[in-house]
Amino acid sequence: MPIAQDLMERARMFEERAERARDPISRQHFRQMAAHYRALSVEHSGNKAGTRTGALRETALNSRGN
Repeated sequence: MPIAQDLMERARMFEERAERARDPISRQHFRQMAAHYRALSVEHSGNKAGTRTGALRETALNSRGN
C-alpha cells in the first residue's frame, strides 16, 4: 500500500503544478502526468478493476500511435 500512496502523492504534486502552469501545453502535460500516476496507484493498490483500467488506457494510447 505505501507504493500506491506514494503514487497518489506524485499525482497530487502534478495537479498542483498544472494549477500553477502559465501556458496551456505545460498545464495539459502536468494533468496528463497526474492522471498517469493516479492510474498507476490504482494498479498498485491491488484492485483488479484498476488493472483493467490500466490495460484499457494502454490500449487507447497504443491505438493513437503513442
